[in-house]
Order: sequence, then C-alpha cells, then structure tokens
Amino acid sequence: GIDQALRHHDGRGGSADLLSRVEFRWGDPCRIPGQVQGSANPAREIAAFARDVFASARAGDCAAQQICETAGAELAHSVATAAQRARVRPPVTIAATGGLLNAGAVLTDALDRNLAKLLPGATRQPASGDALAGGHLMAVHPDLPHHHLLPEGSPGGDDR
Repeated sequence: GIDQALRHHDGRGGSADLLSRVEFRWGDPCRIPGQVQGSANPAREIAAFARDVFASARAGDCAAQQICETAGAELAHSVATAAQRARVRPPVTIAATGGLLNAGAVLTDALDRNLAKLLPGATRQPASGDALAGGHLMAVHPDLPHHHLLPEGSPGGDDR
C-alpha cells in the first residue's frame, strides 16, 4: 500500500487514495523512512497501514483492491502449503486467527476463493482460542498432524 502511495507521489501511477492516507498517517511521504525506522517497532508501524489499505479497497480504490486480492491469494497459498506439509487430508477445517482477517470481505472473499481452488472442500472458522491456547494444544496432543514436522528429540517430535 505504501509502495502504491509513493508511486502516485512520484508520478508513476499508484493510488491517489492511498497517498492521501499515507499523508494523513505520516505527513510528508518523503519522511516515511525516518519516521518508520525511528519508531519503537518499525514492523508494527508498517503493518498498521494495512487498515488503511483495507479501507481504501472498500472505498473502491483499484490498487488497494488488487493488494487485497493478492494478499488473499498468498494467505490461501500459505494455508494450502502448510496443510500439505502437515499431511492433512480433506476435508480441512482452518482456524482463522489474527487481526488481519478483521478486514472482512475485502480480504476474506479472496482468501476463500483461493482456498476453494487450492484445498477443495476446506472450511474456514474462527479460532476457539488465542495463540497461547493453540500452543498449549499442540504441546499436549501428540496426535495432531504437525508432530511429524518437529525435529527428533524435541517435545512432541517424532523420535523414530
């Protein structure tokens, strides 16, 4: 999103709406690198702009919509790859966690469309707990499909 904003700022296409959102958030676009790198958590500073991209996509901005479409496809690809590596067989139920999915249909529609192609029959549901609960579940249930991925000798790993 920031790239598309800066492209517009430089006259290389991009998105006027995303540029206005960058300017509202950070002021002069030329100062973004210093402001971001000077913040306490640069990654979080950049990630926070995702909300602006989602809002821009919902408002009809084509560049932001394409970003959301690509993000949904990449998320689906990551999920499908993880399912393959964990040797999970269909039907697959995916627990969706994290604030990113709070974007709603602008992101989740693309995710679901791509999941349907990559993992036919997969269903997505909200998580029944947080990351800590998931870590605990993984640690205490050796029958979950991820255990064969753990190194030998690790807690829950395959010691064959």
